[in-house]
Amino acid sequence: MSPVTTTPSPLPLHDKAREWIGTTFHHQGRVKKNHRNKGAVDCIGLIVGVLDEMNYRDASGKKISSYDTADYSSVGDSHRLTDALSAHFEEVDTLAAGHIALVKTQELAFHVGILSQDMHGYTLIHASIFCGGVVEETLTKAYKRTIFKIFKV
Repeated sequence: MSPVTTTPSPLPLHDKAREWIGTTFHHQGRVKKNHRNKGAVDCIGLIVGVLDEMNYRDASGKKISSYDTADYSSVGDSHRLTDALSAHFEEVDTLAAGHIALVKTQELAFHVGILSQDMHGYTLIHASIFCGGVVEETLTKAYKRTIFKIFKV
């Protein structure tokens, strides 16, 4: 698969992701909140939805959502997710707003979010089952240690 290219957007990726904050969590959901409903999204759906809103496309012109599947469990397959991210994005070593973080939970890398920054430091915008939806959380030292890989969009 080809690396992702983009058509310019008026907002950086992490700012666009903030528009999803408050969207309700639902496994395999792909719907952003709006004035009529609370939406429904999981961590992968957040990444797919934000990138589609930003009009990101691969070298063949396909939207990221064209590679999206709904055949994964809530436990996830860390190798499959890592491989999919590696196929579309460049792996990097540094935290930066707008990068995608692959996070380990319970020793498996199967959670993703979009890195951002506020006046307190780095944050992660992600769809959390524990928080009930899309939230932005400060990356504490302990939270940073759970980051398995970082991908540049």
